[in-house]
Amino acid sequence: MRSFFSYLTFAVLCLFSPFGHSESTTSDVFNLTSEYTHRTYQIQVYLPNVPAPKDGFRTLYVLDGNSIFDTAKNISNLITTPLRPSATLQPVAIVAIGYPHIGQAFNTQARALDYTPPLTQATAQQSASRFGESAQFINFLSHELQPTILKKYPINPNAQSIYGHSLGGLLVLELFFKQPSLFNRYIAASPSIWFNQFEILQQQQKWLAEKTRPMLMISFGSNEDAGPSQLKAEDAKQQRSLFLQQFNHQDHVWSFIQPAEQHMSNLFATLPKAVMFAGCVDASACNTLMTPTP
Repeated sequence: MRSFFSYLTFAVLCLFSPFGHSESTTSDVFNLTSEYTHRTYQIQVYLPNVPAPKDGFRTLYVLDGNSIFDTAKNISNLITTPLRPSATLQPVAIVAIGYPHIGQAFNTQARALDYTPPLTQATAQQSASRFGESAQFINFLSHELQPTILKKYPINPNAQSIYGHSLGGLLVLELFFKQPSLFNRYIAASPSIWFNQFEILQQQQKWLAEKTRPMLMISFGSNEDAGPSQLKAEDAKQQRSLFLQQFNHQDHVWSFIQPAEQHMSNLFATLPKAVMFAGCVDASACNTLMTPTP
C-alpha cells in the first residue's frame, strides 16, 4: 500500500510534466443543448489509450468540467493505465460536464441553477441569487447525456461514477439519496450541506431508514470555513462531523477529512481518490485502495 501511494504522489507531481504520456491519450469535445434545462453544455471526453475492456471503460463523470477536465484525465492516464496493469484498478474514462465559451473556470450562475434544489421559503427570502433547477439538470444527465455517451463511446453502462464539489457535491448527494440507480458510484467533495438550512440532513435520515446501497465517497478539507452557512466556523465543522458520523458503520461508504485542505483546494485534492474509486473493480478492491495503512 505504501508503494502504491508513493507512486500516486509521483503521478500527481507529474500531471503536467513532459515525462507523462498524456499526449497519447484520446480526447473529444462537443456541445449538447438540453431540452430540460434549455442550456448548452460543453462535454469533454477522455478515453484511456488502451484497448477498451469487453464491457467498455469504467467512467467518471465530473461536474464543473471547465475547471478540472485536464487534471482529471491526466490523473486517470497516469494511475489507472500504468505500464503494469493492476488486478484491482481498471482504466477510467472521463466525461466532463461544463459550459461553452465562459472564459473562466466556473459559470457561477448556471451551476447555481443546475446543482441545487428549489429554495425553501425561508431561504428564498434571504437570497437574491437564482437557484433550484437540479431536477431539470438530473433529467439532462439521465435522458440526454448518458444515452449520448453510451452511444458514442465504448462505456460500461454498469460502471458509471459521478464526482462533484461544493454545490456539485450537493447535487451528487441529492442523486445518491433520491436516484441511487442513476450512477453506480458517487463522490461528493466538500458538499454544500448547509444549503437550504441543511435540508440534505433530512434526506440522509430517510436514506438511513431505507438503506439503499450504491457506493459513496465523501470528503471535506480539515481547514474549511463556514462558507455561506452563516454559522461560526466551529459550528459548521461540527455539522460536517455529525453528517459524516451518520455514515459510520455503513457498508460501501468511505469518508475522508483531507489534512490542511481548504474548500477550493479540496476540489483537486479529492480527484485522485475519485478516479481510483471509479476504477477499482469491486467494493473489496475499493476498500483496499481507500483504507489508510498504519
